[in-house]
Amino acid sequence: MNNQTVSHKTKSSINEFPRYIDIRVTESKHNYQPGSDEIKSPISEGGMRILKPPYPRSSFKWILLDAPCSALGQRPQLHTKMSIKELQSFPVIQRRLLQNAVTLLQPGGRLVYSTCTITSEENEKMVKWVLDNFSDMELVEIDMELGRPGLPHCGLNEEQCRKVRRFGPTFIQDSSSPKTLTDSNLASEDNDTIGFFIAMFGKMA
Repeated sequence: MNNQTVSHKTKSSINEFPRYIDIRVTESKHNYQPGSDEIKSPISEGGMRILKPPYPRSSFKWILLDAPCSALGQRPQLHTKMSIKELQSFPVIQRRLLQNAVTLLQPGGRLVYSTCTITSEENEKMVKWVLDNFSDMELVEIDMELGRPGLPHCGLNEEQCRKVRRFGPTFIQDSSSPKTLTDSNLASEDNDTIGFFIAMFGKMA
């Protein structure tokens, strides 16, 4: 009704919701009514039906790729029994997803890549792979004081390392070195988080 679908907020319906309707992520407007057990979502916009996959090239201005990863940044996973073969499978998946994301991104658009792991293969080296393989993609600095720069000697130069943000458990201040503002930021409780990584790319017009 009124270009909306209605489903009920039972556990099974919420789990199955993505199967009911394909919604453009950047324009989805799920309407959860307080005191109601219904979920309303648009199936059309301005008389035009919302796109379904496979999407055409350059469909999106903003893309958030929260990629499947080894999740080694999550504290309960610090003693994982993951095999080396399984660990090495994640960069393969991430490259495929990034390739598709670049194709779907509009010129002038932004692509945010994030993981909840600490390995350079899935973070800094993945950023390096994008820059090496897509000449129209550039790394955009994230305007954020929190977190740390990317790891050095992992494919990114010093300037590129400063443009990405890496988070993890509280940074231990070396008492033998002078404390700077940057060190203070690194040692603050704001950085006492699980391990995760963020990089933002821009697609040149």
